[in-house]
Amino acid sequence: RSGVALSYHAFMRLLLGPPGSGKSTLILNEIRARLRQTRPGFLLLVPTATMAGHLRNLLAREGLLVRPSAIQTLAGFLHSLTPTTHAASALDLEMLTAQVIDKRNPTALAATVRSAGLAAAVASALDELSSAGCDSLKWDALQGMGVIPATPLTTAIGSIYEGVEQELAARKLHLRSERINAAIRALRHG
Repeated sequence: RSGVALSYHAFMRLLLGPPGSGKSTLILNEIRARLRQTRPGFLLLVPTATMAGHLRNLLAREGLLVRPSAIQTLAGFLHSLTPTTHAASALDLEMLTAQVIDKRNPTALAATVRSAGLAAAVASALDELSSAGCDSLKWDALQGMGVIPATPLTTAIGSIYEGVEQELAARKLHLRSERINAAIRALRHG
């Protein structure tokens, strides 16, 4: 199809393309074909539970029954792989970040510590760092090697990051990237 790029990796296929390029039609046609087989064997990950339900209902109206677990959200899939690993929500992360900022009261943030949005901005930065594979220990190591300049601000960020990780651990919560990594390990081990 014009505009649709297919990429295969192991047993996964990723479809990329602009709106209207035929991605949804291609997927639905392949699902229909698989559902007509005796052992369909597929998993479709969709962005929302509403979309998953819509697709299951659409296929059922066509007389094609699909197991609910065959079409699910990424969050549902991660939960099925890591049922005991709970990711902190964005709100959890923001609240814990605000608590750590209040407790540690870093002088580098003294001028902005009471600013609305500071905790949300720092929490978002910590989530991005985690997604990039950088935890508080790596942050400190990067400062120690001079990759990140050791300024009062970067030191404060490292201290807040360490505190947030401790608060998350105390509540048995994980950053989103940690849950994804746990799911990857679960997939690798069957």
